[in-house]
Amino acid sequence: FGSGHSTIWYSERVKYVVSIEHHKNWHTLISKYIISQNINNIDYRLMSRPYNNVSNEFENNHFNLIIVDGRDRIECIKSSISKLKPGGYLIWG
Repeated sequence: FGSGHSTIWYSERVKYVVSIEHHKNWHTLISKYIISQNINNIDYRLMSRPYNNVSNEFENNHFNLIIVDGRDRIECIKSSISKLKPGGYLIWG
């Protein structure tokens, strides 16, 4: 939750990244970079707040890592904690 340079950094190191952003101008800027670099393993979404319910789209135990560095941090953590695989990590930025 929240996007930026870490979204790009992780995309170079993992199979895929799901990144949620609420700020339209920032989303546009990062989207242009993703396209210009031909990065195709990022599911990059612009969503209105509150966006924590996007977690419902994923099965429990789906993610190895969840980073919450956007708005509505507490609700994002509550909604997504069950989506972590056993032994997965939650980073609160």
